[in-house]
Amino acid sequence: AVTADGLSTIAADGSATGTVSAANKGFIEAIAIAGTGDVSTGGSGGSGGVSFQGAGAVTYNTIVASVLASVDPTTVTAGGDIAINASDTSTIRAIAGAGAFGVTTGGGGGPTVTVGAAVAINSIAADVVASAEDATLDAGGAIVLDAKSLAVILAIAVVVAAAVSTGTGGGFSFGGAGSGAGNSVSN
Repeated sequence: AVTADGLSTIAADGSATGTVSAANKGFIEAIAIAGTGDVSTGGSGGSGGVSFQGAGAVTYNTIVASVLASVDPTTVTAGGDIAINASDTSTIRAIAGAGAFGVTTGGGGGPTVTVGAAVAINSIAADVVASAEDATLDAGGAIVLDAKSLAVILAIAVVVAAAVSTGTGGGFSFGGAGSGAGNSVSN
C-alpha cells in the first residue's frame, strides 16, 4: 500500500517500490515530394525554343521538450526501491524528394535546363531531469535517479534531374541536382 500524508510524505508499506516517472514521446513524420517534366519539340526548320524545369522539396521539423521527474521537497519511504525516472524518446522521420526532367527535340536544337533540390532540416531539443532536491529518501532497496534522452532523427533527401537536347542547330542541355539534410539533437 502507498499512502500520502499531505503533499510532503509518501510511504510504501512492505517491499513496495516507490516510483516517480515522467516521459516525452514526441513524434513527427514528414514527407515532401515534388516533380516536374517537359518534352518540347520543334519543326525541322524551326529554331529550337528554350526549355526550363525546376522542382524542389523541403521539410523543416522541430521538437522541443522539457521532461521533469521530481520529488521536491518530499519525504519518501519505501520497503523496496525508490526510482525517479525521466525520459525523452522523441523521433523525427523526414523524407524530401524532388525530380525534374526535360527533353527538347527539333531541327533548331534549343537549350534545355533542368534543376532539382531537396532539403530536410530537423532538430530535437530536450531538457530531461530526474531530481530529488531537498528530499528525504528512505528505501529498503536501491535508490535510482535516471534521466535519459534517446532521441532519433532519420532524414532522407533525394533529388534527380535530367536534361536532353537534340537537334541539328547546336542546342545544349544542363541538368543540376542538389540535396542535403541538416539534423541536430541537443540535451
